[in-house]
Amino acid sequence: MEHGPRALSNGLLNHEALPVHVRGLDGSERNVVLPLQTLDNSQDIGKGFDSLGLDAYRPAIIDTVRPGDPAALAGVKSGDLITSVNGQAVGDFSEFMKLLPKAAEKSPSVQLGVHRGNQDLILAVTARRSNEDGTPRWIVGVMGRAGEEATERYAPVPALGQALKATWTSTQTTFNLIGKMVSGQASTKNLSGVVGIAEAANDSAGRGVAWFLNFLAMVSLSLAILNMLPIPVLDGGHLLYYLIELVKGSPVSERTMIAGQYVGLALLFTLMGLAFFNDIHRHFVS
Repeated sequence: MEHGPRALSNGLLNHEALPVHVRGLDGSERNVVLPLQTLDNSQDIGKGFDSLGLDAYRPAIIDTVRPGDPAALAGVKSGDLITSVNGQAVGDFSEFMKLLPKAAEKSPSVQLGVHRGNQDLILAVTARRSNEDGTPRWIVGVMGRAGEEATERYAPVPALGQALKATWTSTQTTFNLIGKMVSGQASTKNLSGVVGIAEAANDSAGRGVAWFLNFLAMVSLSLAILNMLPIPVLDGGHLLYYLIELVKGSPVSERTMIAGQYVGLALLFTLMGLAFFNDIHRHFVS
């Protein structure tokens, strides 16, 4: 059985309704069907996730307060729950990050509503303008707490079985995506180049070691699958030549091999160019 993002990704890729079982904040459970078949399949899967209207809820709980920054000087502590900015209610951490710069633009002195233990406090924080990453922005020096994660632990032998199962599932998903892009059932916008890989690496590294190792495993698997495609100049192309030799009883001619090398290089350059174009398009057009 598939879980979480992988099930959603495959549902978007297959362009079919996806039954899901959900549990509400009150503990009640119910079955619903996501009408994924109604979404535009000419866009990449990432845009499909946005079209679903789903977002991960992350309470505005402060995990880290940087010493010497405005929040620390105002008395904000790790574990505090931000409830308002200048009297405007805060639903989650992403909303807090949107409200803070808007309030600071009007006046750097910001009133933060904080819930700590059994107390509700109002703390005056003077935001400061920062240009640390090259982009001017208002900061107070806090980081939110990451969402809760569930970890499944296995003994060494069962863990190997689960690893093989996950690898096989990811391989099937990748080949499914390739097949649908070739047949036109999925958009080639799903391809990403070095820019997209760098962004994914940065995002996974920010989520922790486990996420980053999973990202590295997926990149390694994707490269292995790409290398095994029946394209001349790749290992898969050499296997194709061996198969032809096995069928016809003699090696392919040198002329055929040279022509195949040119075709393979053309295909690879086209693939890399399309991936790079998609990266640029996502940043400057979408």
